[in-house]
Amino acid sequence: MLSNRAKTKKERKIVLNFLRDPHVQNSLHSLTVPDFGCTPGSTLHQLRQSLGDLLGEPIPSVERFGQLLNRARAQDPSLVHHVEVYWTRKKGAQTDRNLTRNRKKDLAHEIGLHAQQYYLKDRISVTGSPQHIEVGGLKVYLRKVTRDYSRTVRMHSVLSEVSDPIAVTVNADSSYETIGEDTSVIFYSEHESGQHAQLLYQWLYDVIVMACKERRNVRPDDEGAMVQIGLNTGPRNARVFGPAVSYTDKKLTPETKEAHDRDAIGAVSLVWGLARKLVPQEIIDTTIDQLEKHGFGGMMTRHVAPGKIMQCLSPSPSMESAAAGPGYSVQIGEKTVTFSAEERAPPEGYLLSGYTARAHRDDQYSPYSFALCVDRRPGPKENKCPRRIYFTRGAKKNLPEASVQEPPGGGSSFVDITLGVVVRQAQGTLLVIRPEHQHGTTKSYGMWNASIVISFSKRLADAWEKVKQNLTGIETFANPNDVESETEDRN
Repeated sequence: MLSNRAKTKKERKIVLNFLRDPHVQNSLHSLTVPDFGCTPGSTLHQLRQSLGDLLGEPIPSVERFGQLLNRARAQDPSLVHHVEVYWTRKKGAQTDRNLTRNRKKDLAHEIGLHAQQYYLKDRISVTGSPQHIEVGGLKVYLRKVTRDYSRTVRMHSVLSEVSDPIAVTVNADSSYETIGEDTSVIFYSEHESGQHAQLLYQWLYDVIVMACKERRNVRPDDEGAMVQIGLNTGPRNARVFGPAVSYTDKKLTPETKEAHDRDAIGAVSLVWGLARKLVPQEIIDTTIDQLEKHGFGGMMTRHVAPGKIMQCLSPSPSMESAAAGPGYSVQIGEKTVTFSAEERAPPEGYLLSGYTARAHRDDQYSPYSFALCVDRRPGPKENKCPRRIYFTRGAKKNLPEASVQEPPGGGSSFVDITLGVVVRQAQGTLLVIRPEHQHGTTKSYGMWNASIVISFSKRLADAWEKVKQNLTGIETFANPNDVESETEDRN
């Protein structure tokens, strides 16, 4: 077996003998410009095949063929004058290809194909909350997603950048941001709702809808429905104190009522738990101080015992069977999640479906109330805002329906008139309201909010103070304080 050196020496001898052949010499002298491409059928291509046959193996590429000719030229330049021309042109073609490759690199850099890959979360974690970042030499502005506009626009709606009576206006006047031709923006959300969050929101929505279907609407003159759970003082002309008598469906069994009460307690308590974590602690501390000042504890109903702090003076038979103790449960899909050691919501809660309120103030013993928008979707078209308009207290006047252009995406926005602020609602919007401020809700125009509200009625606190003073004339359903020892004995 020949060594590599011997093989190379033999190869050079074969190439030199091949080039000395008169027929090959005539072929080289007759080369034309197209032949230097070495395309199939050309003279150089035929010579390449012939040389490969002599070497006993095909020459794999044009570059290898040129290498063999270049070595022969070094040994006997007089034999291969035209091969020198070929090789020079071949090198020129290689140079052209290198120039093309460099141009491609420049183009790739220019359009950003060579920009370094990155993770947005890494850029944000290093620089905090930057206004913009550099990506491949390009300034890219960052915008944090704060709301979902799709929940206010019906599917298949016509869109327009200018005011159009048959389209949804999408411009600065309707709070849309327009991105210019020379601006790059990344919209990002730090915490997207996962699957469990959406299932939980769906359960909260179902609880609200069921409650508004089964329970008494305490605001029948307003658009939508508002139902109350927990403690109340009854109608203004009554002197009562205790759990609200809210069910209107007489066909419901006590077991069904207890189950639905537990669902409502779980929904309101979840809102209270979120508020305690998301709201500034000064607000929470003030609220808890007021609850402790009046001796109020966790939420209760006529069918669910109050738990550790609040107990029944005269429990009904259905309440005697209800399990006492703190905590609440929520539903996520088909799974029930119980927070047995968590604190229930304060004793007064409201579930709202499509409810809109006229301008008003609330008289409360605590300076704050809390509201969570659970869902926002189109409501029944036949439910219109009543045409009854209040000009002064007690004065009513019926006016014909006016032709009013609906706002983009509908209404049902919360308005703090004192502050001059309009808050467009969306799923997950948590409001902390100053009840002494004049506030209300815009007309719905077909968009309904499903919300949970925790309030602190001053009438409730005043009634409870009278109960503690043992004043006569007040029918007492529950005492929030007196029977803690009874609960401990039961446990």
